[in-house]
Amino acid sequence: MGTRWNSFELVVWGDNLSDEDVHTVDAVSIFARRDVEISNDRYLELLESVAREANPYIGLDMGDNLEVSDFGVIGHAMAASATVGDSLNLLSRYLYVLSHSNTIRLDVGEDQVVCTYAVTILQPNLVRQDAEFAMSFIAKSIRSLSGKRFGPRQVEFSHGLLA
Repeated sequence: MGTRWNSFELVVWGDNLSDEDVHTVDAVSIFARRDVEISNDRYLELLESVAREANPYIGLDMGDNLEVSDFGVIGHAMAASATVGDSLNLLSRYLYVLSHSNTIRLDVGEDQVVCTYAVTILQPNLVRQDAEFAMSFIAKSIRSLSGKRFGPRQVEFSHGLLA
């Protein structure tokens, strides 16, 4: 099963991809048609290619520039949730609608929330940008939904720096 992506993400990729990158991952059609579906592996390859060739922070940049409303019906439901916690729980529960290769787990304590994002594909060398994208988007969503200046106290990634 593949993943459908909105035009904003494609514009970000389009601005950062060389012709060689586009042809390498057969991505030309995703820039021409919004309804084209690409596999999760191809999406991850595309992000990592952009990181190597043009923008090592593409995942962080994309997550910080996305709005909750960019997630369609899920984003609308998130924005209509009574609390930020309800919104994040909704995202955690229905993320598989957007992509089948990742999960979000929320552990809510009295004075903190721990958010764990995992990509469940078998190619660990392709998850760096996607993990950074997800965590950046989650932090931005909390800021947007709460109307407060929010920054995580601590962020840990299982991947190393870009080689």
